[in-house]
This record gives sequence, C-alpha cells and structure tokens, in this order.
Amino acid sequence: LKLQFLYLIGCPHLSPAPPGMLALCVVLPLAWGQITQHVQLELDVGGDQTPPHAVTEREGFYGRSFTGGDYGAAGKMHTAAGVLVPREGDRFVAGRDAAKYLEALHGAKPQMALETRAVVERPLRGGIPMAGVEEVQHSLGVDHADGSVYYMRWARHHDYAPDWRVSTVLFGMGGGAFVDAGTSPSGPRWMTRRLQQIELLYNNSRFADYARMYSPEAVVVPIEVSASNAQFIEAPGVAAYWRVCHETLPNVALRVAAAFEENDGVWHMLAEAAGVDAGGAPWKRHWYVRWVHEVGAWMIDTAIPAGGPTPSLY
Repeated sequence: LKLQFLYLIGCPHLSPAPPGMLALCVVLPLAWGQITQHVQLELDVGGDQTPPHAVTEREGFYGRSFTGGDYGAAGKMHTAAGVLVPREGDRFVAGRDAAKYLEALHGAKPQMALETRAVVERPLRGGIPMAGVEEVQHSLGVDHADGSVYYMRWARHHDYAPDWRVSTVLFGMGGGAFVDAGTSPSGPRWMTRRLQQIELLYNNSRFADYARMYSPEAVVVPIEVSASNAQFIEAPGVAAYWRVCHETLPNVALRVAAAFEENDGVWHMLAEAAGVDAGGAPWKRHWYVRWVHEVGAWMIDTAIPAGGPTPSLY
C-alpha cells in the first residue's frame, strides 16, 4: 500500500486522493506569494487495508443497535477493561460503562450509520492464530449520520475470550471543539518523560529515533484523516510521515491530559498537543496514545493525533 502526500500551494480545499492513497494538503510559504504547485511523495506504509466482511458486519450491527436504542447490545460488544474516548476527546469512559455512555449520547446524537473503510490486522493477515496470542483488528470508518471518522480496536484471545470485542473506540475524530481536560489524572511519571522524549526528537528532526519509540506492529491515524482519506500508517512509514508533518508543524509541546491503566502492560493516554505552525499560527489538539510495555520499555502501539480541530495545514 502506498501513501500519497500532496503539497498544494494556495489550495482552497483538500483534493481527493485516488484509491489506496491518502492526501495531505499543506501550504509551503513562498517569499513571492501563493503559487499553485503540486509535489507528490509516496510512502510505503504497509499491506492491504481492505476491510474484511466480518468487521463491516460487526460495526454495522453496533450502529444499528445504538440507533434503535439497544444500548445494552452495543455495550456488550465492549471489553470491560477497555476504553471509550467520547466525541469531546476530554476523558476516558471504561468499557464496562459503555452502555451508559451510549444512552446518554443518544439524546444529542440519535443515529449512527457506521461504514468500515480500512482495517489492519495483527497478527498479520493470513497468519495462524496461536495459543496465548491476542488477535487484533484496527478499524477506521465513517459515521454517515454526521460525516465524522471513528476508530475501533477489535480484539479476541483464543485462550479465554474467543469472541471479537471492542477494546478501544474513538468517536468523532477530525472535527469538533477542543475541550481542555485540565483536571484529569496526569498519569505515571514515565509517561511524562516519554512525552518529553517525543518533543526532543520531533522538534529536532530526529525522526528515525522517534520511530523507534513505536512498536513494530504500531499503527498511526494521520492528523488529516477524513471521510475521503481514512487509511492507517503502519510502522514502516512512521518516520517518513512525521518528517512530512514537520514541514508545516515544526514544533510541538505535549502534556498528559488524561490516563487510564488497562493492565500492568497497557496504558491509554490523552495528551494535549500545542504549537505554532510554519506560518506562525498557534494550534492545539488532543492526541490519543495506547502504550504497551515491550522489551523493558513503554512503546507506542497506537497513535491518533486526530482529535479536536485540525491545525493550519491548508
């Protein structure tokens, strides 16, 4: 799978990408003014992301259950220890409380019409499930009820949980007002230190070193995710992706806004990311990260810097 970035000088909107591509639209300032210019960069970001029919069916059922007021049916699809990030992106809701949250959400949002657009499977598609190994399906889709993008992490464990369940879900990405999570728990000290390390590496253009903070099976949902551009970036494309982002967002400051411990080896984090873009305009957004403890260190398993308003990319 190739990932396509389009640098469009003076573009009024994000141009649609061809199938299998993801378009990034940024403005590169020129001393002599705005000139229409196209520069194309392709990145190798992984394998086939075509959604399996089974995932499409599960997510369709989830949306229909919510719309029909059967919050219990949708809630039972969540793992009790997992998390749900509300549309506001300001806190975590435990999976065991998913039905209650969905019932409360229904008053403001009476419908969900979920369509799966991209899926990345772990272990790799075609692999043979082994005892003791958790199978995972990362899913990106569009809620046609409001045009927003959602993320779901489906998981099952052949030893003790053979049915697919939602362990993580984020609703309403790529839009909405930024909500300051100020009073939320700050998380363990190692989390703050890891964010400081990200700041150091990203702000100093050390993208290869930054990419080594990601698990070999990590996925990233790009900042510019939208209904027309819903694709994952997999581990091989992480360094190149952040290198492209750095052209428009040359610095970032991060702080932990909320943290949730799923178990001894998994933490969920919402961070506040802020900075100034290449044109001098300030920006702020939420960033979701799923941290996993691997080989003696906390690694990024899932990164979704797609909450809150989009920075000045175009």
